[in-house]
Parts: sequence; structure tokens; C-alpha cells
Amino acid sequence: MASPATPDAQTLASALAQVKLVYSPTFIGFVMATATYGIGLLQCYLYFKNYPKDTIALKITVLAMLMVDTAATALMAFTVYDNAITHFGDLAYAAIINP
Repeated sequence: MASPATPDAQTLASALAQVKLVYSPTFIGFVMATATYGIGLLQCYLYFKNYPKDTIALKITVLAMLMVDTAATALMAFTVYDNAITHFGDLAYAAIINP
């Protein structure tokens, strides 16, 4: 006989389904953001390689956009780690929308 603190298989399956429902959109978004970040990095590299005579203002703008994209990808990685690793299975934490 199982102790009262041990959840049964149906409870565990239900909790796992909720965890998948909460974390899968975040992970899919992270994968897509990382893929587009890689494309943006390649475009930046090709821009600086192929257009060396562009104005400094335009080069700074392109570099600033790369830095913003890098920061957004890093923050998304932190969010995925925080939700999926640090607070894994904590559905109360997942329900909170962090600013």
C-alpha cells in the first residue's frame, strides 16, 4: 500500500500533462528565436563583409540591432532555464507572469 504522500500514477500523469502544456510553448519559442538569431548573425556577417564602404551610422545601426537581438535571445534562454530547470514542476510559479 502506498503512503499518503506518494501520488498515484494518474495524478503524476495529469501533472506531467500540465507541465508539458505550460513549458512547450516557451521551448518552441526559444528554438524559433535561436534559429532566427542565427540567421540574423549570418546576415550581419555578410553585411559587414560585403558593404565595407557604408556609412558609420548605418554600421552602428546594424551592430545595435545585433546587440538587441543578442540580449533578447539571452533573456529568452534565461527564461527557459528558470522555468524548466529551476522551477520545474512548480505550476504555481508558471502561472505568474513575470514582468
